[in-house]
Amino acid sequence: MLWFVGVAIALGVFAMWDMWRHGRLVDDREQFLLGAIITGALALVWVGLLVALLFARWIESRPRQQKGRRVWVSGWMLKCASLILVIVAMAILVSWLSVAGATEFALLRNGRVKLLEKRLIHHPERLERMERDSGKTLLELALEAENVDAVDMLLTVGARIDPLLERLDLTASLNDLEMLETLLRHGVDPDLPDGKGRTALHLAIAIENHAAAHLLIEEGADVYIRDNMGRTALDLMEENRLNALLELVEERGRSEVADGKPSAVQD
Repeated sequence: MLWFVGVAIALGVFAMWDMWRHGRLVDDREQFLLGAIITGALALVWVGLLVALLFARWIESRPRQQKGRRVWVSGWMLKCASLILVIVAMAILVSWLSVAGATEFALLRNGRVKLLEKRLIHHPERLERMERDSGKTLLELALEAENVDAVDMLLTVGARIDPLLERLDLTASLNDLEMLETLLRHGVDPDLPDGKGRTALHLAIAIENHAAAHLLIEEGADVYIRDNMGRTALDLMEENRLNALLELVEERGRSEVADGKPSAVQD
């Protein structure tokens, strides 16, 4: 019997460890109540284990009649069946507790974007909550982790990127076209300059990332903004004889004129 009790205790310890590892419970009333509920649920599981053990012993000790013969229920079969049921129940409970007890930041780090989205839809005020350890919002952490799906979801459900614009380095996304496209689609200004006055288009051309430059031009990046050295992105295209990009700029200008818009491309 000792081995059965030992397994039960080990499973309980594992469940609590997994809960705290994923949960990252914080010191507020809501999370305190959740922690109390989870602890109570684990206590009930341990009580269930004890009841199952006692029931198995009671069944094992009772002979029953079958066709005039006394048949004993095999003790090891009862123990194995009980253990399997307990393991399955504990696995289900641990999985549920890992999600229910997890903060939004834990869900983000564990890649549970869909579950995070459902929670934020019901609690949009948590979008701007800052993590206690890092002092950063969900959007900041998603950008740092280069998690495109999470960034897209957070901006879609209403995360504000305006407070981050002064610190947002759009040029860091040049080598990740999917992230760059996501940020531009959600309204991030492609003409944000860095400390040297260079826009993302300046740097895309400088590092010969023509795919990123192509995307920026298509999204309306200004080719006439000058950096601190007085050079425009158009100057860099001409210097490097990037004919494909120059043609794209001219095509954009013709399209804007045809649509009746003031062309951003100068003659």
